[in-house]
Formats: sequence, structure tokens, C-alpha cells
Amino acid sequence: MTAVATAGGRAARHGGEGQAGYHVAAWCRSVGIGRATFYVLAPHLRPRSVLLGGRRLIIEAPAAYLQRVAAMQAGGSDEEH
Repeated sequence: MTAVATAGGRAARHGGEGQAGYHVAAWCRSVGIGRATFYVLAPHLRPRSVLLGGRRLIIEAPAAYLQRVAAMQAGGSDEEH
């Protein structure tokens, strides 16, 4: 089952798989950054996302994103090779 995004970035959950996509504002709140920061992130620091019907949906969970960025930083580089 999947989650369906609703107004305000909330999701109606269907089944036990968790949220499938996040509106930019909701994802940014979860990660602790502002929307302006999100839009100026370097390409290697951007979360995985899709564009559907003119709306950007983040498909990388906030916790997974933070783990990925932490792993890049622990590797001694802030760039992905």
C-alpha cells in the first residue's frame, strides 16, 4: 500500500509502508532547513525527488537523507564521487 499526499504536506497512510512522498515544505521542516536552503543545495546534497503535476515531491525520507549526508561527511568529503 502507499501514502497519498494531501494539502499542507500531510499524508493519508494506506497500509504499513509509511509515507511515500513529502511536499517540500513538510520535508524541510522534518530535516530542519528552510525552503530557500533546499532550493540552493548543491546537486550532490539534494534529496531524491520527482515532479508530478507541477509539484515537486521528495521521495527520500528525511532520516535516510540525513544518514546519507552524514556518511558523505564522515568519508572526509562533502562531495559525492
